[in-house]
Amino acid sequence: MQVKVGDVLKLKKSCLGNSIGTEGICYYQHNDDIEVIFPNGQFNIFSFKDMIMLNGEETNEVEYFFKKIGHCPSLKNYHHKDVMQLVKDYSYGLFSNKPYNV
Repeated sequence: MQVKVGDVLKLKKSCLGNSIGTEGICYYQHNDDIEVIFPNGQFNIFSFKDMIMLNGEETNEVEYFFKKIGHCPSLKNYHHKDVMQLVKDYSYGLFSNKPYNV
């Protein structure tokens, strides 16, 4: 799975106080890592390099946690500056109720 900034990802596993099915948005992508923010304001880094065992087979962390379900065009050019700016953008509602393409 390829993920880019603005992609909408649905959780396949509970994570950071979010239940299965919660949608997060990729706000930063760098090398083998992506950063995702969730509706509850929690955010985290997920790696394509870190491997997890699932039913006897290895899968990367991104594919373990997520299914890509769409893309939010209004966020495709979002520039992640730092955590303080991310928190401000979240509090202004930048990542909430965004229409996206499925």
